[in-house]
Amino acid sequence: MQYLSFKKDKLPTYVCAGKSALEGPFKHVERRLNEYEIFFVIDGRLEIEQDTRETVYPGEYVIHKKGLVQRGSDFSECKFYWLHFDLQSEFSAVRDESCNINAEA
Repeated sequence: MQYLSFKKDKLPTYVCAGKSALEGPFKHVERRLNEYEIFFVIDGRLEIEQDTRETVYPGEYVIHKKGLVQRGSDFSECKFYWLHFDLQSEFSAVRDESCNINAEA
């Protein structure tokens, strides 16, 4: 399992969130982010880039950093959840195969 790790005194601040369904060929707009954004794809594929070009498939996610330009790298047809949040410190993505949130204590 992969999760995000934050300093306990610097938790993220919620900005906005939603679900999008991109029907027909759609290319994400180009913009400079004022906050972080997570895309979690549930159907189809999302073609997007910030520092690198990425194809995001169902069950996968990508995090874009604030202050950088994001844009669609190609046309997409997909459904995804998105979440904008702000953070006053850096975070890290951590992979821990021993972490099981469904395990009973």
